[in-house]
Amino acid sequence: MLATLVLSLAALPVTIIIWSAITLNANISKARAIGLPILTRYITPTNPLWVAFGSGTVRFARRLGTATEHFDRFYLSGWDANKRCRVHAELGDAFILVAPGGFWIYVAELTAAWDVLKRPRDFDRNVEQLAVLNVYGKNLSTTEGHEWQKRRKVTAATFTERNNELVWQSSLLQSHDFYSQRTGSRSFTKPYPFEGQEEMKKRHASVQDPSDDSHQYRDSFSKILRGIILIAIFGGETLRNSSWMPNSWNQVGQAVHNFKRYVLSMIEEERKSVEKGESTRKDLVSALVRASLVQQNAGRDFTITEQDIISNTFVYGFAENDTTAITLAHAVVNLAANPATQEWIREEIRYYCKDDDFSKWPYTTWTRLKRCQAVVVGTNAVAQFLHLLTEIKWKHFDFATPSARRRNGPKPHVR
Repeated sequence: MLATLVLSLAALPVTIIIWSAITLNANISKARAIGLPILTRYITPTNPLWVAFGSGTVRFARRLGTATEHFDRFYLSGWDANKRCRVHAELGDAFILVAPGGFWIYVAELTAAWDVLKRPRDFDRNVEQLAVLNVYGKNLSTTEGHEWQKRRKVTAATFTERNNELVWQSSLLQSHDFYSQRTGSRSFTKPYPFEGQEEMKKRHASVQDPSDDSHQYRDSFSKILRGIILIAIFGGETLRNSSWMPNSWNQVGQAVHNFKRYVLSMIEEERKSVEKGESTRKDLVSALVRASLVQQNAGRDFTITEQDIISNTFVYGFAENDTTAITLAHAVVNLAANPATQEWIREEIRYYCKDDDFSKWPYTTWTRLKRCQAVVVGTNAVAQFLHLLTEIKWKHFDFATPSARRRNGPKPHVR
């Protein structure tokens, strides 16, 4: 009995290793037909367990001194963002990353990248790799085709020039609070006061005002971002209700529930305002609620449901936290290393923003701050926070690369 159990447990990893070896060899054979340099990984980059624990494994191997150069360079999550052009300098303008779960073409040449952008039917977005964002169901990032067009049309209503003044005012308020307290947060409907590390510790130790929605949003969203892989593997309800899981995992599941409850309260508030004819808010949730009501009244086939509003609100918040944080981090670091640039933009700000009361700075001021805009554009050019990630949908196509042209190839991901 015991021997059978031991053999069964041993058979699982052996089976996984054999399967990985077979699929890796098959993918290498397909990749060789393309004619580009090949970079091999024995673990698929999108493996959920490796995404969750892989970087920690690499760092642990570093401390033990057992990490090979290849393992150290290419097995960390986000390795391509860290290495950037160095790998292309070694392998060329285009190369293929091959793993047991598939293979990816990395392109760093303008003509080839533009060729991908001009052919959306051949190179669609890889929604499978973005499925981790389906915390509350399908959303703008995880749909394609006609469904994506309809979702985009509705959600784009709030991202217009008319709302930029609101963004400007909120940004000024956030910057002022950041200057005063160094850290902070922001929600979809209104800016909340920044909260430093010490203030957060005191709040958690206190029982005062437990229903503050700013803290509910901030804490829930933070836990969801940290536990996104756990949510993708187990689901929010399982994490929340499973007594056998660690308490920290239960808290992630509770955060998923709290965030949903928070957005639902915003939806209900906006619906009541619309019924009373008092709706004046311009945030994303309000725009989605109004669009949903218009569609219901028109009797259209595609109606934005509460679940759609929650899922799209989450994915916009997810993208906002990621892209904004990365851009600001690089901008601050680059400015800290270049005092002359700091003085350069300070001169411009003091020239156009002479009043010490930032609330009196009109939105039109932003169009005059050319130096500040140059810093943002330069930061995004040097430290790009997004990759072009597409998937080839057809098995028969032509794709010109700097060093090869291939025809009737297999179905890789193109990055």
